[in-house]
Amino acid sequence: MKSEDNWKSNDQLKRMGWKALKKNLEESQTHLLSLLAKQKDVILKKKYSDTATFQDLITGILQHDLYHTGQTAYLKSICHNDKK
Repeated sequence: MKSEDNWKSNDQLKRMGWKALKKNLEESQTHLLSLLAKQKDVILKKKYSDTATFQDLITGILQHDLYHTGQTAYLKSICHNDKK
């Protein structure tokens, strides 16, 4: 969680560019799906940490990505409407 990869500055994100950011998201989600496909459902009930199961972790990742996808879509719609 404390990795610099998780907390890039706005300047770093701008330098990476939109296409690279989308590719990075797609690759990370594909990797997660690949890892999950190799597991049995019983893993969901196993502890990930003292306070969370793997189901909690996976649900959190999905909610996080969906939340930010919604933010991105909203901002894109605002920017698109401003250009009209």
